[in-house]
Amino acid sequence: MRFAVDAHAIGRHLTGNEVYVRSLLNAFAALDPDCEFVAYISEDSARASVPARIRTRTIAANPFLRLGLDLARRVREDNPGLLHVQYTAPVGCRVPVVVSVHDVSFLEHPEYFTRDRAWQLQWTVRRTVKRAAKILTGSEFSRNAILKVYGDLEEDKVVVVPNAAASEFRPLAREAASAAVRERFRIGSPFILSVGDIQPRKNQIGLIRAFSKLVAAYPQLKHDLVLVGKETWFADRVREAARESGRDLVCGPCARGGKGVGRRGAHSILRFCVGQRPAAVLQCLRPVRIPIFLRRFRAARAGGDGLRAGGGLLQHVGFAGGGGWCRNPV
Repeated sequence: MRFAVDAHAIGRHLTGNEVYVRSLLNAFAALDPDCEFVAYISEDSARASVPARIRTRTIAANPFLRLGLDLARRVREDNPGLLHVQYTAPVGCRVPVVVSVHDVSFLEHPEYFTRDRAWQLQWTVRRTVKRAAKILTGSEFSRNAILKVYGDLEEDKVVVVPNAAASEFRPLAREAASAAVRERFRIGSPFILSVGDIQPRKNQIGLIRAFSKLVAAYPQLKHDLVLVGKETWFADRVREAARESGRDLVCGPCARGGKGVGRRGAHSILRFCVGQRPAAVLQCLRPVRIPIFLRRFRAARAGGDGLRAGGGLLQHVGFAGGGGWCRNPV
């Protein structure tokens, strides 16, 4: 059987969507040697990230051309048994569609998007989920949100497929992890790590404010706050929030082999403008239990307003100076 995947995100620095579809193709190639796969890409450089056994076809990078004409034309030519997309299927697609919808923030918080982008997603995603054979999402939280905003969907149509860590996330010796972080990124202290686009919906500003309250309540803590994410239009507001917090702000590049950033002050807020994949930082760290201070932080949070900003505080927590990393919401 032939399956097709809209992989236009690969090579276009589209952060989580790019990582998701690249990992999906790698898993398909490794786990299903019998089926045929076709990946539709928009950048020639993307071929290097697609497994050799998966055939690639080029489609337009422009979303209007891709969704309005080019992708549907390629699908008609290849005649797959199924097309997988993220969020939006092409107009005039005649084969069954499986769509991955990671969240519906464009409906719940349209203020986080430009007006045109919010309108486009509201219209195209609704059209896609209504006709999709299945809707995949990464958590029960997102599944419930999808069923709520699209109230006439059948519940068994929305399926939770949890996201998994890629192979580069592997255990390392604590001493080796600490040494690698010190050498590559000039970070010698323990730190709290947040990974994600610098965007309002990622709530870095809420995290900065919560971190400021945390270190004010527990001045003995030696941890810094490290934000790793793609530079966006919202980055200046995040920098301003860091300055207003009264903590030191240290900015610098964080590409592989890039220049490190030194520490300033007892509790620094460091923001790395990544030029490449955040895994350059993450792969230096190993899993450990959340230290005692986070349990204390939960207790402090229960007694104070604003400490759990946005309902998703400290989604990514890492400790290099003390060793290891973990990725657990608290």
